Amino acid sequence: MSGSSEHRTSLETAVSNTGFGVAGEIVDLIFRTIGSILLARLLGPVGLGSWLVARTVAFDLGQIPARIGLDEATLRYVSMYSGQGRWEAVRGILKRGLSLSFVTSLATCLALIAAAPVLAKCVFKKPETEWLIRSMAPSVLLLAPGYVLLSAIQGINLLKYRVLAQKVALPVLQAAVLGAGLFASLSFGGAICAHYAGIVALVFLAIFVGYPVFRRVVGHISGSFSIRTLISFAWPVSLAEASNYIVLWAGVLMLGILSTREQTGIFGVALRVGSLVWIPLHAVNQMFAPMIAAFFGRKQSNELEIMFKTTARWTLFASLPICIIVIFAGREILALFGPEFLIGFTSLAVVAAGKMVAAGTGSVGFMLNMTGHQRLNLLNSVVLGVLNIGLSYLWIERYGSLGAAAASSVSLALVNIARVVQVRIILGYSLLSRGYYVGAASAIFLGIILALVRPVISGVVPTFIVSCLFLAMYGILIWVFALDETDREAARIVRTKVGSA
Repeated sequence: MSGSSEHRTSLETAVSNTGFGVAGEIVDLIFRTIGSILLARLLGPVGLGSWLVARTVAFDLGQIPARIGLDEATLRYVSMYSGQGRWEAVRGILKRGLSLSFVTSLATCLALIAAAPVLAKCVFKKPETEWLIRSMAPSVLLLAPGYVLLSAIQGINLLKYRVLAQKVALPVLQAAVLGAGLFASLSFGGAICAHYAGIVALVFLAIFVGYPVFRRVVGHISGSFSIRTLISFAWPVSLAEASNYIVLWAGVLMLGILSTREQTGIFGVALRVGSLVWIPLHAVNQMFAPMIAAFFGRKQSNELEIMFKTTARWTLFASLPICIIVIFAGREILALFGPEFLIGFTSLAVVAAGKMVAAGTGSVGFMLNMTGHQRLNLLNSVVLGVLNIGLSYLWIERYGSLGAAAASSVSLALVNIARVVQVRIILGYSLLSRGYYVGAASAIFLGIILALVRPVISGVVPTFIVSCLFLAMYGILIWVFALDETDREAARIVRTKVGSA
């Protein structure tokens, strides 16, 4: 196969999987936003603060030792060996990953249940979170093996099944149950039911929809794989992920320790809305992560560099307008959660800016992990996790939720800038291109115009109209000035797929 044909095939795969990823992220955005609004109205700022503390400990952080990096290890090795046609190794990877994840998730679940009184009463000084932590702890038993299975399915380029389970079924079921809980005034009971409904839906689809397709592709042959190899890759990834979660969630945890439940709830909403900026990065990462491992395993360095630059541009093009609109329409968005959340606007703007820096650096974390530099990535994350905790401790007592937002954004920006430098030095790849600069300049230019007209814009409808005009102008500038030949070839592939659908 010629180099041009290989590039065309890679681009078609990227476009197809990115399409699934983007569609999933849009559904996820809609229903997670609806779920967040329903949850905020169901619990109020004080109740939401308690919920976020418990969920962060028992689920967001608890799933890290439960998964212990096995899902990402499964994704890497399945992508590598399926690209080489070594299906017996692929079967062995999944078998080992599932068995190990069951053991680690069971141990994590039991540890969380046992530690709940200490965490609630001594660490956070919020006794009401004890039963919430215990109630959510068993959910990691379902999620960890489910993610390993979904990673194996994703690794053989069946991304749509992961998207269906994780980005559609989970948020849709959670939003539906939260709506029922709000209607029935179930408070925390409704929130717990919604939490489990989404996870059960994810696991059900992984097992009964995705796995049969996986077996048809891989075959029914028995396989084996070295547990040592799997764990050797997984443990530094897990520790790096733990540090990354600290960067993301230290604000919630530190506010839970140092501030009030109300401040914690306000910051939680700002964090949720600000995370909208990350949607394009999540969509691209789902597509690009297995491609990195496959290219690296086949030693296709040039193709990997082209796709790295291309996906970085795509992420930037999509993330910048989201960031600007989130800040421009921030007060109108926060009002959906309730008038008491409006005081979190400045925190929202700071969170969105930090997420934008991270999104603008592209898939640098996966570039390090999937090329075997996971221990360096671990070092990055540990250093920045410590920095985030330190900054949170210094700033939260003085500035409350704004201090938490600033600490999170500074830490997140620094860790991703460090990764950009390391990818450049170690792998020799730069994410910068002409289109990258033009896209950034276009967004900044239009963002300044929005900032100038913001004082004379009031109300939901005028804000919506101006936001749509901004998006139209931005799209025209990108199409005319920022796209290179690879981007235009991707656009032609999209038009062909749409025309034949």
